[in-house]
Amino acid sequence: MSLRRPLTLAALALGWLAPAAAAAEVRARGFPDAEAAALEAELAGTGAGRRDGVIEVTLDRARGVIVVRFSPAAGAPVEREVPADADAEARSRTLRWLVDNMTRDEAAELVDALGPRPAPPPLLAVDVPPPDAPAPPRALDPCAGPHPYWPVSAALASPFSVPWAPPRTHLALSLLYQDVAQLDGAGFGAAFRVRCDTNGALFAEALTITQGAVRGAVVSSGAAVATGDVDGALVSAALNVQTARTRGALVSGVLNVHTGPAYGAVVAPFNVSTGDVGGLHAALLNVSTRPVAGAQLGFANVGDSFTGLQMSFLNVAFGGESVGSQVGFVNVARKVKGSQVGFFNVAEEVDAAVGLVSVSWAKRLRPYAWASNLKPIQVGLVLEGKRMFSAVNLGRLASNIQDGEIVLGAELGVHVWRNDDEGFLWDVVAGVDGEATDKPNIVGYGRWGTRVGYRFMSRLAPYVYAGNALIGEARGDPPESTGPPKLVFELGGGAIF
Repeated sequence: MSLRRPLTLAALALGWLAPAAAAAEVRARGFPDAEAAALEAELAGTGAGRRDGVIEVTLDRARGVIVVRFSPAAGAPVEREVPADADAEARSRTLRWLVDNMTRDEAAELVDALGPRPAPPPLLAVDVPPPDAPAPPRALDPCAGPHPYWPVSAALASPFSVPWAPPRTHLALSLLYQDVAQLDGAGFGAAFRVRCDTNGALFAEALTITQGAVRGAVVSSGAAVATGDVDGALVSAALNVQTARTRGALVSGVLNVHTGPAYGAVVAPFNVSTGDVGGLHAALLNVSTRPVAGAQLGFANVGDSFTGLQMSFLNVAFGGESVGSQVGFVNVARKVKGSQVGFFNVAEEVDAAVGLVSVSWAKRLRPYAWASNLKPIQVGLVLEGKRMFSAVNLGRLASNIQDGEIVLGAELGVHVWRNDDEGFLWDVVAGVDGEATDKPNIVGYGRWGTRVGYRFMSRLAPYVYAGNALIGEARGDPPESTGPPKLVFELGGGAIF
C-alpha cells in the first residue's frame, strides 16, 4: 500500500496545526508616515508558516509602482513590482497578498514531508544560439530622473531655454515652444509640453501637450492634447484630444475626441467619444460608442445607450437598454425604459412612444376597420407599443359633412387595459383628420374618445367606440372659415385584426 496519500494529509495537518512563524521585519519607504506605520505593523503579522527575513516595501511615485523585496535568512532575495493603486486600502490589500505569497514556502514543506526524492537525471548539454536581435528597450518614463527646479523658466524653443533641461517651475514663458517637467502655477506662450503634472493654468497660442494629470485649466487657441487625467477644464479653439479620465469640461471650437470616461460637460460642434459620458454631451453631432448618463443635446445624437435625455433632430441609441427619454423629429432605439417623443419613433421595445408614427418591431402591426356616424367607413394600421400606440387610416367622410370626401387620418392612443392574446381591452384614443384632395375646401376634424372590446384568440378584437369630435370648415380660395368649430357626438364600432 502506498504511503504517499497518508503522508500528504499528515503534512497538511501539521502545517495547519503548526504555530505561526515569528513576525518578519518590515520596512516601508515612500509612503505617508501614517500609512507606512500601518503597513509595517500589518505586514509583519501577515500569515503563518513564513520564512524569516526582511521585507522592504518601497513606493516609487515617479514610476507609479510599489517594489517589494524579501531577503530571507537563508536563500536568495526575491523582488516583485506591482502597480501603485491610488487608494490606500487597495494598496494595503494588494501588499498583504503579495507579501504572504513571497514569504511562504509551502511546496518545500509538503515535498519534505513526502520523504527523500531521487536525484534527477543529468541534463544534456544543448547549445542555445544567441537571439538574433536584442530585446527592445523599455520606454523611458517622462518623469524619471532629476529635473532642475526654477521658480521662473523661459524658452525660445526648447532646448534653447533657461534652464537647459526641462524644469519644475511655477511660471513658464514660451516664445515658440517650451518643454516643462512639472508646472505648479501658470504657463504663457506659443506651445508647451508638460511631462508630469500640471497644477494651475496653462495658456498657449498654438498647442499644448500634457502627459501627466491636469488639475486646473488648459487653454489653447489651437489644439490641446492630454494623455493624463483632467480635473478641471480642457479648452481649445480647434481640437481637444483626451485619452484618460476627465472630471470637469472639454470645450472645443471644432472637435472633441476623448477615449476615456468624461464626467461633466463635453461641448463642441462635433463630439466623438469611445468612453463613458456622465453629464452633458452637447454638439451639432454627438457620437458615443459607450453609455451616456445625463444628456446628449444637438442636431444629431448617436450613442450606445443613454440614461437621462437624448434631444435632437435625430436620436439613435443602438446598444443595450436606455433609461429616460428620446425627444426629436426621428427617434431610433433598441430598448427604452421610458419614452420616445417625436414625429417618427422606432424601437424594439419602448414603454411609451408619442408621435405620428411609432413602430415597435418587437410588438405587432395590426390592421383595423371601423365606421361611425361621421365616417361611414375607414381602414388603417395600428402601430403597437408597450403602453401607447399610434395609427394611420384612410376614410370617407359622411355626405352631410362634406360630400363624402376621402381624408387621411392619424390616431394616438393609450392602452388602459391591453390583451395581446385573448380577453377584455380598453383604449383611450385621440385623432385628427384632414382633407386628402386638392380642392380648396378644408375640413378640420379632431376627435377623442374611448373604445372597449374583446380579443378572441389574438386574431379578432371587435369593439365599440364613443367620443366627441370638433369639426371646423373653411371654403373658398383662399379658404375662409365658415364659422366656429362644431362639437358633435361620435358613435361607432369596428374590429382590430
